[in-house]
Amino acid sequence: MKKRISILLAAFLLGAALSACGNDVEEKQGNESTDGTAKVVQTTVYRSETTLADLETYLLENGVLNGERTEVNAEKVGALEGFSYPDSNVEIYEYDMDSFPYDSLATGGCVGFTYAETDTTPAETVGPFSAEAVNRQYVMIATGDVSGELRNTFGNFDR
Repeated sequence: MKKRISILLAAFLLGAALSACGNDVEEKQGNESTDGTAKVVQTTVYRSETTLADLETYLLENGVLNGERTEVNAEKVGALEGFSYPDSNVEIYEYDMDSFPYDSLATGGCVGFTYAETDTTPAETVGPFSAEAVNRQYVMIATGDVSGELRNTFGNFDR
């Protein structure tokens, strides 16, 4: 008798455990929410290929970059390429998304680089600096106060 009660208890506990693992929300077909109204689903669609030049053009067309473009040495900050608009207080870089500098900047960290003296250049330290904003492989570094409009437009690029 004890054996039968143990088996029944084990079967009950197994059934209870399995039902607890299920989803208690009813699966709906179509685009209706649980209250019968239509659901709005928002998805972000990116173009497959963009360039740093596309980003610069977009920011200029939206009137959020001011002044003259200045070339930067992107390699000194671990980037592939970049540019600066000193009047807008920003430097914008394109990074390899698999690189350590990108990982650090994209997760809110700081990066800095020290370059040893060579025969042609003195020793130099660059940074530490952190990202003002990140949009996929593009990173905006603030060199002063950056307008919210520039930050938002940068974030909306290619969406």
